[in-house]
Amino acid sequence: AAGAALRARGGAAGASATNAIVVQGLDVVTQSGRCLVRDLSFDVTPGAPLVVTGPNASGKSLFGSILMGLWAPAGKANAISLPGDAAGLPPPSTIAAAPQRIYIPLGPLHNQLSYPEVISAAALAPPFRLLAQGSPTA
Repeated sequence: AAGAALRARGGAAGASATNAIVVQGLDVVTQSGRCLVRDLSFDVTPGAPLVVTGPNASGKSLFGSILMGLWAPAGKANAISLPGDAAGLPPPSTIAAAPQRIYIPLGPLHNQLSYPEVISAAALAPPFRLLAQGSPTA
């Protein structure tokens, strides 16, 4: 069956669509039209981890791109529901992707650690505020 190599682990069945990631009837189709996964359905309750595994070229990155609104979903009756979804783009707190290439944002260490959120140095509690401002440590 198509999609046998792509596996989603985690989540919980029967999650409420109002506070869960819910995917129903999704086909994962490449730009060339090759269907890698057919009729994928699952749901993930808030706080439950989900890990997508599979061999090279099985559709993991493409699937992530679909969930993050970067690639159009396919399937005759597909439905994707994400908490906080606004115009097809989930907030960064809903889905975190593991990139194929390492990306480290420019800026101080506290912004790298909190990425994609940006935290001002003034919002940090001492002694972290001192470290963010480049003050020497004693």
